[in-house]
Amino acid sequence: MLCLLNNFVSPHNDIVLDLQSNQAYLLIQKCGTQTLLHLTRVKPSRFVVISSEEFLQTGIDTLTVFVREPIKRYISGICTQMKIYGINQHVFENLLNVINTVPVFDTHTMPQFWFLLRFGIDSTLKFKIVELSSLANLTDTKLNQSSDVKLNISDQALSKIDYAMTDDIVLYNQFLNKTVTLPEIIDCISDETDYCNENKKYKNIFPYLRDI
Repeated sequence: MLCLLNNFVSPHNDIVLDLQSNQAYLLIQKCGTQTLLHLTRVKPSRFVVISSEEFLQTGIDTLTVFVREPIKRYISGICTQMKIYGINQHVFENLLNVINTVPVFDTHTMPQFWFLLRFGIDSTLKFKIVELSSLANLTDTKLNQSSDVKLNISDQALSKIDYAMTDDIVLYNQFLNKTVTLPEIIDCISDETDYCNENKKYKNIFPYLRDI
């Protein structure tokens, strides 16, 4: 069972634009968002936050996307949720290990791929997919990808998370260090037939599943 708050259908993404290099970086929670926003504060004449609507008016045809290994990001997202919402660690462990549910509550844990979907499945925008660690090339700030919280997650639960993050696993494993369009990514996701067939019942929520 996949429980989710369907807030990926947001009006827009936020993007950090580098006015010096004319490069644009998509903000994805748990993928360097705080580091990118820090740049807008310490170097406001160079880095600015713009909406997706404003970005599409710039004429820039490629958007850089920092991505993270999906399972590690998901677990990190759960740890963030525990802190900001005050949810007990054992609640998450019980959901994952006992109730056999993969909780996806907010943008900290929803698939990174869904941020790309916000631009629309017919978008001609190009996405440059790069590993989060390469963000260090933009800033002197050390990236913190670890957490003080250690979740007790069973192998069965990890397998469930792995399956639920199929979109992201395809994105991370097949498109890292490549520049691609949404249709190209969706085409590869369509090869995951078991995942796609099971989730077609959600096609009214996930338009990209309609033609798979």
